[in-house]
Amino acid sequence: MAEGLLRAAILGDPRLSARGIEVRSAGVHGWEGAPASELAAALMRERGVEISGHRSQPLSEALVEWADLILTMTAAQTAWIRHAFPGADGKVERMSEYCGWAGDVEDPYGEDRAEYAQCADTLAGLVPGILARLARSIHGEAGECSGRNEPMTNSTNPNGD
Repeated sequence: MAEGLLRAAILGDPRLSARGIEVRSAGVHGWEGAPASELAAALMRERGVEISGHRSQPLSEALVEWADLILTMTAAQTAWIRHAFPGADGKVERMSEYCGWAGDVEDPYGEDRAEYAQCADTLAGLVPGILARLARSIHGEAGECSGRNEPMTNSTNPNGD
């Protein structure tokens, strides 16, 4: 869901889409080639984001080398990536921290629709802040991360589903 939301938002932002930014998702404990869950695909479709073609892939050394920025959903994922891929240090950060907030976004895999919806809402709330920070880092523009009224509780991970 994070990959789809972020990709759609970047495509909708002329400042960022013109830069050719690519978004890829990879999991730290995922299966190779698995589709997005039906719940995730349905919730994203309701938001106008199509992820039915998504296929999972595990994080690899090649992906770490390719990436300029690796955003995770949880502090545990960030720590695991830093440990497993020393080359990721300095470019891996938890999504919430990247835009000035704190907290994990837990993967709703195997949970009910309400949990998926909560995760999607949390991710969607982070996307404007991620875009603002990307714009600042690429264009040197001022911008604020979007505010959130509710605490974050539980990726992909833009690196996952």
